[in-house]
Amino acid sequence: MASSLLEGVKSTDRLSVWQLWGGGGVREGTVSQPRTLGRGASTGDRARRAEQGESSPDWSWGSPSLGVSISPDGGVPSFTGHGAGGGALWAPHRHLRLLDRVGLPPSSAGQAQAGEAPGGPSTCGALAPPQDARPACAGGVFAGLPSLTGASPPRLDPQSPCSAPPLPQAREPQVVPAPPHRPGTMGKEKTHINIVVIGHVDSGKSTTTGHLIYKCGGIDKRTIEKFEKEAAEMGKGSFKYAWVLDKLKAERERGITIDISLWKFETTKYYITIIDAPGHRDFIKNMITGTSQADCAVLIVAAGVGEFEAGISKNGQTREHALLAYTLGVKQLIVGVNKMDSTEPAYSEKRYDEIVKEVSAYIKKIGYNPATVPFVPISGWHGDNMLEPSPNMPWFKGWKVERKEGNASGVSLLEALDTILPPTRPTDKPLRLPLQDVYKIGGIGTVPVGRVETGILRPGMVVTFAPVNITTEVKSVEMHHEALSEALPGDNVGFNVKNVSVKDIRRGNVCGDSKSDPPQEAAQFTSQVIILNHPGQISAGYSPVIDCHTAHIACKFAELKEKIDRRSGKKLEDNPKSLKSGDAAIVEMVPGKPMCVESFSQYPPLGRFAVRDMRQTVAVGVIKNVEKKSGGAGKVTKSAQKAQKAGK
Repeated sequence: MASSLLEGVKSTDRLSVWQLWGGGGVREGTVSQPRTLGRGASTGDRARRAEQGESSPDWSWGSPSLGVSISPDGGVPSFTGHGAGGGALWAPHRHLRLLDRVGLPPSSAGQAQAGEAPGGPSTCGALAPPQDARPACAGGVFAGLPSLTGASPPRLDPQSPCSAPPLPQAREPQVVPAPPHRPGTMGKEKTHINIVVIGHVDSGKSTTTGHLIYKCGGIDKRTIEKFEKEAAEMGKGSFKYAWVLDKLKAERERGITIDISLWKFETTKYYITIIDAPGHRDFIKNMITGTSQADCAVLIVAAGVGEFEAGISKNGQTREHALLAYTLGVKQLIVGVNKMDSTEPAYSEKRYDEIVKEVSAYIKKIGYNPATVPFVPISGWHGDNMLEPSPNMPWFKGWKVERKEGNASGVSLLEALDTILPPTRPTDKPLRLPLQDVYKIGGIGTVPVGRVETGILRPGMVVTFAPVNITTEVKSVEMHHEALSEALPGDNVGFNVKNVSVKDIRRGNVCGDSKSDPPQEAAQFTSQVIILNHPGQISAGYSPVIDCHTAHIACKFAELKEKIDRRSGKKLEDNPKSLKSGDAAIVEMVPGKPMCVESFSQYPPLGRFAVRDMRQTVAVGVIKNVEKKSGGAGKVTKSAQKAQKAGK
């Protein structure tokens, strides 16, 4: 049998647990020996519910994930599939989260539990769903074990001494057909859009987002009822939607297994992923690194008396977040004028018009065209204009946007999300793939993981990693546990490389086509920087940490070349002695360690960065040009030499 991607992983190896929602991010984890902490609803519980006429918690092919456990002897990994009512093996290590909604029927969960010995998990091989419960589609998308070759995993032998007889079923699991499938690529029914929700503290980001997820997302009813009850008991009934979000956030931070699809919801046109939970401490950092760049920002401003003024003031976050979004290349914006129920009088048209006028003027100064921005008066709590037109605001005739790609109009916030223009895929540019992590997988070798930002990655391609200057051949490319014939921009992939040690390449390195503008180490680069939040003066010699794509490296402000007007870009002063909060400048920067970056004009995701210091974002910047370091020939592996000779 062809060896599988995860075969032979030892309990000390690092392993990626992949969230299989199209284009979703790679979840990282450290595999450690599991123990059983809890089993969820048992098959007996499902049978009891069936007798009482209740429906068992459903399972879905919509957002499958895999739970991975390693047997105590370090053998082949087990894959534990379970629906909301199924059991799971939980790893004690907090970094390995076994996610619900695995896409396997509850029977697989039952099998997983049945396979456990009293002293701990079974040492059987990978658990696969019953053959008849697998959807008929090519590749190993829903197979228990991902395979680089597309081969199915070994199934448990019913006669095997370590496999238990199947447990009785309360009902036959319903087989949901898989989405339309093209061999070698993932079938996608709807386009995936990433949004980021921004705005001042207490503007209602959590409530608004919670409402959308609550109404359109993947939270099961029992979870909602549990949270509602807890909120009421703590006297926070009025925070129902935000409470749902905060509870999920708290549970996720504590490492409790929660399906990442809770952060997703669906519109008629798109699957929408909220990149960052609103209010998350590292929200700005995560947004900037570009690993999951937002396609659109939703700016929430509070219409309440005094609240709008606090948010838009110089110290408020409304201005900073909007400026940050534009600087980082998020060119689409939607504005939700929230808390319309708390204006004086309630649902005041006059107050709404006043806010639209002021926010329009500000976003125009930043660089957005207000004519292309939908403004929607909403109440994230009451639900006004969230999903459908509100009877409380008969004066609101709807929003309109005018743009060269086509005009659009609507009334609700959900409709506004449907007018987001899907991101263009820069397939015509040379390949750039910043590495998020690198794994050593027994029987397979070195598997770097990352998101294709530009270009196309194909098996058989000869690639160069910068700044380490190593050239090798790509053996195979995989996404969502399926071998790909090509990976396109936006795809999170794992790819197997020949003759390269896991010690040779690391997170922050960039992979590119060795024949088409291969990536190189940057000796120094010129940037346009905006200082957002620094308590003192910044002078030449300042060396903060730079977060650029997946790299996290200290860089020195070697020379402050000129101070500029941050809106117009006009030069104000040559060679300024220092910079303070609010200043914009052209700066020459030198990396403290080898680093690969690109100019923003050529490769936007590799040309924007955040300046981090004192545990906060002190500045953001875009790279104007890069002086590349001529690193000589570098290491070329045997397989790359062979492939080059063969003319690949």
